[in-house]
Amino acid sequence: MIVATHWHDDHIRGLGRLVEVCKSAKFCCAKTLLNVEFIAFVTQMATGSVATHGAKLREFSKIFKALQQNGRTAKYASGSRILMSWLLADNEKNGSCRLLSLSPSDRDFELFTQMIVDMQPKPNSPKRSASSRNENLNSVVLHLSLADCSILLGADMEVHHEQERGWNSVLTEAANSTVTPSSIYKVAHHGSVTGHHEEIWSALLHPRPICLVTPFNRLPESKKLPTEVDIDRLLGKGRLILTSPRSSKKSKQRDPAVVRSLRESQIVIRELTSAIGMTRLRRKANSVQHWNLEIFPPAQELISSPK
Repeated sequence: MIVATHWHDDHIRGLGRLVEVCKSAKFCCAKTLLNVEFIAFVTQMATGSVATHGAKLREFSKIFKALQQNGRTAKYASGSRILMSWLLADNEKNGSCRLLSLSPSDRDFELFTQMIVDMQPKPNSPKRSASSRNENLNSVVLHLSLADCSILLGADMEVHHEQERGWNSVLTEAANSTVTPSSIYKVAHHGSVTGHHEEIWSALLHPRPICLVTPFNRLPESKKLPTEVDIDRLLGKGRLILTSPRSSKKSKQRDPAVVRSLRESQIVIRELTSAIGMTRLRRKANSVQHWNLEIFPPAQELISSPK
């Protein structure tokens, strides 16, 4: 199963090609991204002499096209919805597995739909690139239970003061679905404090879980995520692994007119980059073994320094 957790560029770039290639894979995304308003918005922004759908909507155009060509139906994620379930092996003693979505909530679905309606291009008005001004409250948080262990994937979910939104809603759904505590946590929102809810650690995770963080480097040095404060907080919670260094070489800036001309001519320029960091975790089902952790540079594990 391929899951689009939400529509922000850093989570969706390249996803259309992935759906094209993996023809037997099921595709899942937030309920908000499969409603008629969003699909109409994607179609409208991608048509006309000046298409301004941007990378995020361009990817969804590819996804919808690939699904139609293969006769596949997308599955939507919402609170407490079982996306997949299967036996781990023929031998029933190995138990069953379940992939459960814990978000988005009905309230976030409603607000996102209204935002898309407001962003629809108006007659005789110029099209503008789709904005990502919304919070990450429509992210798909996943709970994967594998026989005797569980994994929590936090996507970019953030905290909100309303009980029906964000992590508050996720925690309610998790309690209603009686999810088991997880020993691995893909930390929400690049480790930022906006994705930190103290109850996640007490209600959804084992003590000292393996915490995986994907840094976000498209910000000034002082605002890159996770910040030093975020790292200190996470080191106090569990074993911390970053999939890449916090800083990265700044991409070469090109004249917007040149970029537009290249795009219209279907010319793609790719910059040479360093190796892609990766973390691999393996474990035999129903065994007393701990997770076998492999780290491929530039991914790195951070260790608390003595005070």
